[in-house]
Amino acid sequence: MSGREASLPLGARAVAVPGVVTWQDVGLFWVSCSMLFFEILMIRWLSAEIRIFSYFHNLVLLFAFLGIGLGAGMARRTPFVFISFIQVLVLAVLLGLGQRLGPLSLTDLSLYLSIGSNFLIWYNQPELVALDAVAALLIGSALLVFVVSVITVFFIPFGQLLGRLFDEYERPLRAYAVNLLGSLAGLWLFSGLSFLSLPPMVWLGLGGLGCLVFVRGTLWKLLAAESLLLATLAVHEPSTPEQWSVWSPYQKLTVMPASMEFDGQPVKYGHWVLVNSVGYMQITNYAPDFVARYPAAFPADEVPYDHYNIPYRFAERLDDVLIVGAGAGNDTAGALRNGARRVTAVDIDPTIIEIGRTLHPEAPYHDHRVRVVNEDARSFFKKSQERYDLIVFGLLDSHTLSSSYSNVRLDNYVYTTESFAEAGRLLRPDGVMVILFEVGGSDEFIGQRIQRMLADAFGRQPVGFEVRSGVRGWGGTGFVAGSDDVLARRLAADPRLRAIVDESRATHERWAASPVAPATDDWPYLYLAGRSIPPLYFLVLGMLLLFALAGVRGTYGPRRGLDWHFFFLGAGFMLLEVQNISKLALLFGTTWTVNVIMISAILVMILLANAYAARIRIPSLTPYYLGLLASLLVNFALPIIVFAWLPVGLKEVAVALVMGLPIFFAGVVFSTSFSTAEDRAAVFASNLLGAMAGGALESLSFILGVKPLLLLALALYLLAMLTRRTAGTASAAVGPTPIPGRHGMGDAPAR
Repeated sequence: MSGREASLPLGARAVAVPGVVTWQDVGLFWVSCSMLFFEILMIRWLSAEIRIFSYFHNLVLLFAFLGIGLGAGMARRTPFVFISFIQVLVLAVLLGLGQRLGPLSLTDLSLYLSIGSNFLIWYNQPELVALDAVAALLIGSALLVFVVSVITVFFIPFGQLLGRLFDEYERPLRAYAVNLLGSLAGLWLFSGLSFLSLPPMVWLGLGGLGCLVFVRGTLWKLLAAESLLLATLAVHEPSTPEQWSVWSPYQKLTVMPASMEFDGQPVKYGHWVLVNSVGYMQITNYAPDFVARYPAAFPADEVPYDHYNIPYRFAERLDDVLIVGAGAGNDTAGALRNGARRVTAVDIDPTIIEIGRTLHPEAPYHDHRVRVVNEDARSFFKKSQERYDLIVFGLLDSHTLSSSYSNVRLDNYVYTTESFAEAGRLLRPDGVMVILFEVGGSDEFIGQRIQRMLADAFGRQPVGFEVRSGVRGWGGTGFVAGSDDVLARRLAADPRLRAIVDESRATHERWAASPVAPATDDWPYLYLAGRSIPPLYFLVLGMLLLFALAGVRGTYGPRRGLDWHFFFLGAGFMLLEVQNISKLALLFGTTWTVNVIMISAILVMILLANAYAARIRIPSLTPYYLGLLASLLVNFALPIIVFAWLPVGLKEVAVALVMGLPIFFAGVVFSTSFSTAEDRAAVFASNLLGAMAGGALESLSFILGVKPLLLLALALYLLAMLTRRTAGTASAAVGPTPIPGRHGMGDAPAR
């Protein structure tokens, strides 16, 4: 398919022949596939290289929606796809230059914008910025405007192509089905590259080659191909035996040797693993022969109370040990050194596990006593039928989100009151649970919150202690809960352990009196100081609003406004997606494979609704609206926990029925409405801009919690119903949104 064959003359309708695939089908499928592929690509790539996007994934998503929506509104203009190749090249070159750009480095964006914020971004050090707060905010804002402008402009030609192709179809529901199938293909294509741990160089190369077909003119194609080649070279990261990077399905991991100096000589003691270019973990050598060679660095009286040894001082038996957030194996090696008979090591990232298998000097993952489980910790708590003498929470602190549809980080559902209670149920009567977490001075609210959640889950205050960071391992704050009798006996029998606990007793007693709110499954925001929207969000959302207003005014002009019916449908469906993703993450985990399957299932449900609308005569949408509103109320009233303990199989069916019904009704409403719209590009643009607004409204969950977003979605659907026009007008309609969906690694769309 050449660029000229991608569309008919404006206003012409492609005649669809049942059972025959047309050029328009191929073109729409490929545009939809490419668009979703690049949405996920941008989210993953920018989240790793510009760390602020690791914490606000849906920032990229919202500006992608804005670009696509504006592009669809400009469908009557000829798409200039070459501009998208230039945007990628600009980003690739600037990110490749990194710190060589000085204060204008894009990688410092999160540092500038987090100054004075109450939102925790790991390893930012505002005190090292040689700028005052105002200057840092101005530079950060300017850099952010630049980046989101590039994202928006990149997606405008895709929106134009999509709008033109939609307008050319004689049968709009066929067009919508092709769009959904293309989106599904884009989701699985990118997920396949993620499964193979391929880097951005491959993502850009393959995705860009696929988009060359949309560029018109031989000269422009050659220039686009040259830009693509330069961009792939710019993002290439050479590997050496001393340092290399690998892209897991969740994040960018960089491995480099760790060494220290003994008697003037450097000694390699393990490896550093960086996540998204900041420190994440050490792979530390605690093997007895290594420790014995360097007694000055490993004092015999201190080593038993180091980070990776101290949890075992609190347990009376170690027949069965569970470690969640096992990482590359330090905690597991500690369990084996301290006499554990059986160890279950759980970690969500398969690449980190493989790094541990390959590089850990004590080879804990090769020991016959160890069972390695690649799983989400919360999902493991629900599935496990075993009981443990000791449960250790390693440093699970996350640097990325679980989904592009949600502001919830990968570890947020692990650190809730309900999660601690579920873990506690896996303890034997004389078992104990140890949680280690890095709590800094300005982040003291995190320590207070963890202590509050443990007290709520176990009915009594946990024991607290502190561990110093150093060459022997990460430090942090420790919390111990479980059998009071066991803890009393262990402290009585070990004066050094008792002294460590006594040193921090005053701090933990003060924390116990703190009024800080606990994190719960409905408000899982461990890293927020309180129920408020971080100031940084107001900056970003204000910027989004200004971009949208300027773009809509320039695109639609004074006479051609948004279709508010489709706008509200898009906003409502986006919030419905957020709800479903959050609930399913609680039931089935936040692993990237689960996320891909969940988003695929949502797309398939929309496809079924579209097929239903195409085959069943629907004289009135009122029954479907009522079904949509009723099913939303059922989802709001029904606690998700009721599904958690159902048998496997029955749980999946029940969840599909309860959570799938609103999607189905919304799909029927949208498809029926879309089929009667005269200006399909315009209503599609309105729908995407509505989805963008819905994504912005998600930030209200920081105040209200996640569940009330369903009521907000219900209100938006009511507005959609009230703004529906009668059949035969410019857009008679109802329904959900053809919006791109996605999830950390693989996500879904309905374009």
